Amino acid sequence: MKRLNVLLLLILLSVLLISGGRTPSITDSSIVHAIGVDRSDEGYLVTLQIFKPEAAGADTPIDISKANFKNISAAGKDMQECLYKLSGRAGSELFLGHMQLLVLGKDIEIGDISELVSPLRDDKSIYSGLYLACAENAGETVSFPIKENAVTAENYRLIIENAAARGSAFSARLIDIDNVLGECGALAMPYLEIEGEKGKQSLDVTGSVILSSHGFEGDIITPDECSCLSLLCRTYTGLTLPHELHLSSGLVPLSDISRDICFSKQSGRLCCDITLTATAGERLTDPEGVSAGLSEKLSRLLDKYLKDRDADAVRLFEQLRLREPALFARNKSRLYQLYDDTQFSVQCDILKS
Repeated sequence: MKRLNVLLLLILLSVLLISGGRTPSITDSSIVHAIGVDRSDEGYLVTLQIFKPEAAGADTPIDISKANFKNISAAGKDMQECLYKLSGRAGSELFLGHMQLLVLGKDIEIGDISELVSPLRDDKSIYSGLYLACAENAGETVSFPIKENAVTAENYRLIIENAAARGSAFSARLIDIDNVLGECGALAMPYLEIEGEKGKQSLDVTGSVILSSHGFEGDIITPDECSCLSLLCRTYTGLTLPHELHLSSGLVPLSDISRDICFSKQSGRLCCDITLTATAGERLTDPEGVSAGLSEKLSRLLDKYLKDRDADAVRLFEQLRLREPALFARNKSRLYQLYDDTQFSVQCDILKS
């Protein structure tokens, strides 16, 4: 017992010595909530959204009458250099453990990703599930106050989660850079845009973009295309029927969504048969017509993104790896050539409740 007391005393003395005899304070570090990364002449321009504790009132942690965030930027040849400069400009050590969002400028290329993410991987305090997004100008986006004087990164997160729940955008997280981008060479993520006239602007998710070997290439995947394609993704559950497929006003929610993806070989050619069943609400007036229309549209979208744009937005490779592991292993380096030779068949059955 005496030895334990001595050990506890030594630990306490160590803490006091490290902290200079004072209690560690929130003001000792610059707490980063969001990072935006754009290309620049020097390499990269990194913009931080930092929680500003100096806006705190006397009796409360946050004085809501004052802005509680600030933005600082620095350019450098790599992320490490940018963060070093930013720490100096912030006047304190950067703490990334509360980071919720990483926004990539549309000029970022797939070859930049490893360099940009490496310092974030090395920091064990960073949550691997933090959200990724893309914007025309990432620095401007993380500097945009969604609500006056609000900690905006929390609102960015809610905007992305709401869009993903509706199926109008694909969500992406830091961990997906290895698990998805590293496996199939493409990753779909939300696209953030500042819309409206000056003084009346708002920020919203206007669809998704795909980061592939060609960078952020091609047109934005529209919310309507996302709502169709997300029906094939098991991670999205609170979905509605794409508006163009039904004539009723308002949303037509879908329930009891069931997806079956089957791979087979026919005459030496790989075939992928996808069966989707779901139950729609009372607003649905033509179940058979809607089922046929959805089947046709999903077939077109799979051809568009899997074959024409080499972008597996629906992460079909995960099902291929699970169901045909040997085939996936043999074709991992030529996945989109395999998709080019694959015959896709989509059969949808939307039932009226």
